[in-house]
Amino acid sequence: MFDFVHKHKKIIQLILAVLFVPFMFSGVSNLSSDATAADVVAKVGQQDITAAMFERRYQQYIDAKRVALGDAFDQSAFDTPDQRILFLNEMVNQFAISEAVKAGHLTVGDAQVLAALLKDPNIKRDAQGNVDRAAYESLLKNNNLTEAQYESTVRASLAEGLLRQMATSGFSLTPLQKSTLTELLTRVRVVEMKSVDLTPYMDKVKVDATQVEQYYKAHTAQFTKTESFDVDYAVIPVLPANYVPTDDDIKAAFGGTPSAEDIDKVRKDSALLKEVVSKVAASKMEGVAKLIDEASGKAPQDLAAIASRFGGTVETFKNLSREGGAHLPDALKSNEVRLALITGPQVAAQAISSPVKANGTSLIVGRVTKQTQAGLLPLADVLAEIEKTLKQEAVLALARDEAKKQIAGMNASQSIGPKMMVGPLLNNVLSSKTVGQVLAVASKDLPQLLVSEESNSVSILRVVGEQSADTAADKSNALPSSLQQWSDLSGVLQQRAYLQQLRERLGVKLYPERLGSLDKSKV
Repeated sequence: MFDFVHKHKKIIQLILAVLFVPFMFSGVSNLSSDATAADVVAKVGQQDITAAMFERRYQQYIDAKRVALGDAFDQSAFDTPDQRILFLNEMVNQFAISEAVKAGHLTVGDAQVLAALLKDPNIKRDAQGNVDRAAYESLLKNNNLTEAQYESTVRASLAEGLLRQMATSGFSLTPLQKSTLTELLTRVRVVEMKSVDLTPYMDKVKVDATQVEQYYKAHTAQFTKTESFDVDYAVIPVLPANYVPTDDDIKAAFGGTPSAEDIDKVRKDSALLKEVVSKVAASKMEGVAKLIDEASGKAPQDLAAIASRFGGTVETFKNLSREGGAHLPDALKSNEVRLALITGPQVAAQAISSPVKANGTSLIVGRVTKQTQAGLLPLADVLAEIEKTLKQEAVLALARDEAKKQIAGMNASQSIGPKMMVGPLLNNVLSSKTVGQVLAVASKDLPQLLVSEESNSVSILRVVGEQSADTAADKSNALPSSLQQWSDLSGVLQQRAYLQQLRERLGVKLYPERLGSLDKSKV
């Protein structure tokens, strides 16, 4: 088999390159270094990343995202300075590793090439189990890639994979680390808890205007919002509920002159019947949309009347943004729908928007009831929220201080409530901060009383003692996965540290101010 590798060196490189097609189009070979200073957006060792190179790769990234996300794709979410800088940093990391490969003289031997070749289940073979040469030559031709490109890129990509493994291999958990973590993660303590009643402290707390203003100024990031809209909307069905297609509908949907038997078959096939309904709805949408526009023109803000007349229901959604975001109702997930509702002259007038397609059988209309401009929210808009937060913090502080005074006169040997077990891997009713408090008490000081403060409560805890090791192990079924998470996390952190050191060693320089904006004509 190694003879095959030597005899068909170029073909094997073609095979492996096919395995790394994504890398081929975003790789780091054949870099140009003759760009003028104004064209360079980053320098990595002896390599330059030019503005044209960045734009080409970024456009490929955008195109891939558009295909992957389909209707959910929103170009405005990608055409931002932050997104472009993040992408530039990813390119810099790729180029930095490429430089390290060259400097480290890392090579991929025939054995590694052959191993990669044999592991791919998609590689075609002939009757003797050898690689089908004709199939690989066809792949090369179809991808418009030369053997020279494969020669440089495939070997480099495999070598970079080795380098990444080397970068992350140093932080595997040692036996001592694993033993220490196991002991910590499986610790379980017996605790009693007595909640503090916050009611008596409510009337003692007063929040004045100065406190509110100070909090507002200290938390501007919290109160800085993107542009958002409160909207009322209604999904209007084009056809009546449970619409049953007529024979004429079925004939129009499929054409020709179907027999009664053919029509009966369609009625018994739910998929075909659904297709008929969609086609009937599509034929009626334009007419229904015109009727809605006519009605809204007479009463531009009366969405309830439109919904009532056309069989819809008015719904409300607050803080809708152009980008969408999480927790959107299905009706507002489409970019086209959102833009129709919150863009145009009707927004300022709080008038009803023109109807747009919501789905295969419905239209959607709506009106903006409130528009919040991007920027720092006025103090008046967040006053109640700030007052509530400050009062809550003050109440908790009073209760905490009072509880600390109370435990000073209590006997730690006396029970204060039912017992429960607390540990890092248990399903605790307490926060991780409080669990940390419990575990931080030295064993020699048990039992001990302490005060715990959660986000909206204060409690007195009595840490009674340790749970037996056997019981602790039984309660810690999540230990293996937790240890793996620690190991994975340490590897990620180590790789980040390695890349940072590599960038410093190569004297990486970034010029983000030279990045342009996305070409809208290509999106």
